[in-house]
Amino acid sequence: MENFFLPDSDASELDRLMNGTSSMIIRGSQEKPVLYRNLKKGDNLCLTRDNQYGETEALGFVSNILISGRLSREESFEIIIRNQDKLQLPDDQFYRWAGNPYLVLIEIDNVRTVSLNLTEADQHLPFLIPKPETK
Repeated sequence: MENFFLPDSDASELDRLMNGTSSMIIRGSQEKPVLYRNLKKGDNLCLTRDNQYGETEALGFVSNILISGRLSREESFEIIIRNQDKLQLPDDQFYRWAGNPYLVLIEIDNVRTVSLNLTEADQHLPFLIPKPETK
């Protein structure tokens, strides 16, 4: 399944994924996350910059996902520290997410550059519609 994701441009998430510096994205919140509950290992992610409407710049493959239950402050810090080698968060981003009671960590493999304008969906329908499984 294809999913769309807007990496944080202020944190240069997309740039870090595309140049191989990081291989994981993090989101955190005070409430249980509902946006990512349908995301599964094996899904494709269409990554787009939040300042370019409809422009997909990269595609990646979800190799692992962690959607936490309610965490204590210490547990939240521990999870981020354990995954910092994949996240490569600068200090300001580390403190932005650390301490949140709910975390989502998405590990992404095979990030590759593409140029798709999804405002012209007719051109990309074969890409966006999953192929039916044969039995």
